[in-house]
Amino acid sequence: MAFIRGLVVMVTIVSAIEARGLFDSSNRISKLNSTLANFGPAEVYQIDSNKEYRDCQERWSDGERVPGVYTIHPKEKLPIHVYCNHSLETSYTVIQRRYYGNENFNRGWAEYKFGFGTLQGDYWLGLDSISRLSRGYSKMNMMIQMTDWAGITQTIYLIGVKVQPESLYYRLTYTGYSGGGLTNGLSMNNGMYFYSPDRPDQGNCAVLQKCGWWFNAQQRCTDALLNGVYYYGGAYSPGAYYDGIYYNGWHGYAYSLRYVTMSLYR
Repeated sequence: MAFIRGLVVMVTIVSAIEARGLFDSSNRISKLNSTLANFGPAEVYQIDSNKEYRDCQERWSDGERVPGVYTIHPKEKLPIHVYCNHSLETSYTVIQRRYYGNENFNRGWAEYKFGFGTLQGDYWLGLDSISRLSRGYSKMNMMIQMTDWAGITQTIYLIGVKVQPESLYYRLTYTGYSGGGLTNGLSMNNGMYFYSPDRPDQGNCAVLQKCGWWFNAQQRCTDALLNGVYYYGGAYSPGAYYDGIYYNGWHGYAYSLRYVTMSLYR
């Protein structure tokens, strides 16, 4: 109880200081979340350090272990705020999260470019930031965690991930896959450009499936749609096209997953 009272006092003090403008940009305040199944609804507050870290792994290597929202400075050194999913073994920079189902992912190119949502909830980090992170090191990987409505979680990995800059339409490439028994639902997305409903692909997949994604109009659009519509309960009846948060190699097209995170790591 004393610890909880201390947190309340700390939050009250920090809020008062913020309101008075007593912290300048060199002492940024970041909200740090404790995790629940790799997500983070609970909040504490911490003053960020002045050191410029390029990703969450660098912060973890410097001794940080509390998962939450931090400032990093990836390629080109421009600062961004991200959710760092620290663990005892390593750290993951979360670039997409579907948890509460309250964020609309049927958005246009500009919003997918710069990002939307809240870092404490459901969000898309932004293609500019994702591209900078993926190109900041010689090798970057992606971990995708998916949980169904029975509480079962599957994890897949894309190895050697790169997302090119906007001049190359945020083209996604990777060199390897590991899926723990699941077939690679993202095989047809390798080498694809990013499309959005207002800048769709030739097959109009982005419009029909109501989100931005690395669609392949020549091959059924995609076998994994992690930015799709959040349907409660799992099984859903599609309209003109399957548009839920699906991974065809696990539950098929007509089952919308409960939780999803996409994270970059080294």
